[in-house]
Amino acid sequence: IFLTLSLSLLLPISSSSPRHFCHHSATLHFDDVKVPIENVLGEVGGGFKVAMNILNNGRFGMACALSGTMKQAIQIATEHATQRIQFGDKISKYGLIKEKLARMSSILYATEAMGYLVAGNMDKGLQEFQIEAAISKVFASEAATQVVDEAIQITGGMGFMSDSPLERMYRDLRIFRIFEGANEILRLFIALNGLQGAGENLKGLQKAMKNPLANVNLLMGEGSKRLVRMISTPSPTEGSFTQVAEPLRGSAKILEQHIGEFGDVVEKVLMRHGKKVMNEQLALKYIADAAIDIYASSACVSRASASNTPEEYALAESFVESASKRIKSNLKEARSSNKRTKQLIDTIVEHSYSGVESGSAPAYNITHPTLIGRK
Repeated sequence: IFLTLSLSLLLPISSSSPRHFCHHSATLHFDDVKVPIENVLGEVGGGFKVAMNILNNGRFGMACALSGTMKQAIQIATEHATQRIQFGDKISKYGLIKEKLARMSSILYATEAMGYLVAGNMDKGLQEFQIEAAISKVFASEAATQVVDEAIQITGGMGFMSDSPLERMYRDLRIFRIFEGANEILRLFIALNGLQGAGENLKGLQKAMKNPLANVNLLMGEGSKRLVRMISTPSPTEGSFTQVAEPLRGSAKILEQHIGEFGDVVEKVLMRHGKKVMNEQLALKYIADAAIDIYASSACVSRASASNTPEEYALAESFVESASKRIKSNLKEARSSNKRTKQLIDTIVEHSYSGVESGSAPAYNITHPTLIGRK
């Protein structure tokens, strides 16, 4: 592929024993690498876009692959729960175990639903799906960890043993929150991309407000449509939500309310910070987390409505119910200025930084209770 003057493969970086991984990572060192003109793919300078498209496919594919991981974990946990007897009965009959298995299934259902939704849009020729791919990757990588963790909890000490597939899954899953874009970076990507479109609409509104009589049509139209609310999430009144199944009308109503609240929060954050919003990483995190849950909930309602089965209605409603609590919390945090939270964070980390940078103290340098008051 490459014609190089110097291309060397440095020592492999071992991440674990070979029996647990099918590949090794290594560092490539390029020195004055030359690529013949006939080997150039696309236009010179267009490599970044190609790389981003590859990442989009990888992120989307990761969500689909991790659905299979979650399925196996749920299978193992369910088999154990239906066979393990404690206190005179199978543990599968106890409320705490049933709640865990139900929640694990609803999380898997949401992951699959997002995968189907993105794949369907790709099949329709959608070219821009980077935000949806990022949302799917963040959600799936964290959902799979949660599901496997609960599966180990259900299987008890057996799930922790190296003979158990769950033990290997748990270790291997950790990398998915890092590669194809660390989840923290992708959260900023999700929020900032959504805010960019909202900001453009908001600028138009601000200009129109300077001369409302001359722009009455624009203001009236925007007042009803609230375009600023369309932040990478489908509306329950449009698209796939036009045929919401009757049992899920309540869930769709909840989503509609959250999408409206989401738009209000985004508008407030933009008005408060303007161009400096990219530096407000805490607010962006809360916005991204709310957007992820809204998108996942929308995918669940859409999928379940098409299936028309009681089991899928229950899975979708269960997920929307739990996601709604997180959405409310994240929007509340994004809406606030978070001044006190930032002050507390700065006080804690600056104390750690000063000791480490000077070499005078460890990162966590808190006086032991028995030494308080002693000279």
